[in-house]
Amino acid sequence: MEFHKIYSKYGVIPKEQVALFPELSEIHYHGSNCCLTNGDDYICCINILGNWFFKSSKIPSELFEYNPNVDIVCKKWCRGTYVETEYKINIISDREKLYKLFDCISINGFAQGSSIITKSFEEYHYIRLAKCNEIITKYYVVIHENHSSGPNAIKYKINSSGEILTRIVTIVDYSEENLERTNNYLINGADEILEGPSPLPVFVKKKKRMPVVDKTYGYIYGVSYSISSLQEPHTETFCQVEIEYWSRLAKKSQKNICTNQDDLHHSYAKLINALKNELVRLDVKYDEKQITKIEWLTSYDEK
Repeated sequence: MEFHKIYSKYGVIPKEQVALFPELSEIHYHGSNCCLTNGDDYICCINILGNWFFKSSKIPSELFEYNPNVDIVCKKWCRGTYVETEYKINIISDREKLYKLFDCISINGFAQGSSIITKSFEEYHYIRLAKCNEIITKYYVVIHENHSSGPNAIKYKINSSGEILTRIVTIVDYSEENLERTNNYLINGADEILEGPSPLPVFVKKKKRMPVVDKTYGYIYGVSYSISSLQEPHTETFCQVEIEYWSRLAKKSQKNICTNQDDLHHSYAKLINALKNELVRLDVKYDEKQITKIEWLTSYDEK
């Protein structure tokens, strides 16, 4: 097989073709590397969430995911503290149809990996504080991962800003000690606790998430679609496509690695527009209010 006749500079080897390359089919763990020959060129591959992403090169090289602001392992496996950068598209029609078709969507200019499905119970808690003559609301969420019987994790976010939200996320294993630490951290510096921690309605979230790569620049994103449903007897649902920047494919041998912010902003905008165009093609209606789940739950709770 000659890659250059099929693929661009960056891409994903389709899973049905991985079996054609014994070097790839024998390696399955995240972050592993493999280099394939293609005439005088090389196809440098890295495993990302079970998918083989690649960069074509004139010399054999190992790849890694570069992002100085994020611990990539923590981010993908949902433990630790990291910077989250994401754009939200609220879906307002054909919600289940989009969930079924999500693996088949076509994103122009990007190569797509296979999606991972998760399902969880989530319970948000809010704390209303008085600080420096301001009323501030902070929150954390207790997560039951994959419908487990008990809580697994605690998550909280701070510093939301911009059309593309940028927040610092911390996720820790659930324990009474970590719950107390979380509360103490969130109320630190407050003049007065006005309310809370108070729970909001529990919801079930089912989510599909796929990694994608910009074929030109090599930027890696997580594109996901989630349906959050309040538990019975409520019938409210909240559905979003989320576009989250993860990293850039880079060679381990490369020196003075940096990310060109203009290229990244161009790539991000290109991905957002490509996904919107795909939603239009599928006749799925959406809006761009950038509503977060805490805003949805709070507005519902106040009805």
